[in-house]
Amino acid sequence: MLVGAGQQTLAALDIIQKLNPAQYQPSDGAQYPDSPYGKALRQIAQLIKADVGLQIACADIGDWDTHVNEGGSEGEMAANLKEFGEIIAQHRDSLYPDRVNIDLDAAKRVEQSLIAGGLMKPGASMAGLHDTSIAGG
Repeated sequence: MLVGAGQQTLAALDIIQKLNPAQYQPSDGAQYPDSPYGKALRQIAQLIKADVGLQIACADIGDWDTHVNEGGSEGEMAANLKEFGEIIAQHRDSLYPDRVNIDLDAAKRVEQSLIAGGLMKPGASMAGLHDTSIAGG
């Protein structure tokens, strides 16, 4: 069992080395920050674009302990959220430079179907999921 896992790990490392992460240029002028989280999402974008069969990825931003130094709009939490938002915007632009357009009428019909089918409470809204300022539609 360990032999197979070890071989898969070595094969994955070989793929990453061939992709040469240091030379990767994100599309659409996306600029990932030089932070551990920015580097992780940059490499995930590269793996997605290289079509290596990536099915799931994880990137940890860390430092979310809100018991210490939270500080309101100028504290650690605000700084983490700002970095997170900026990196996600760059990641989206890098992966989808042509933007993702959402059919708002279709989204509304899905919402109505979920309510009619009892999968969503009446009065609930998925509006945030099809906010054009968020999705770039």
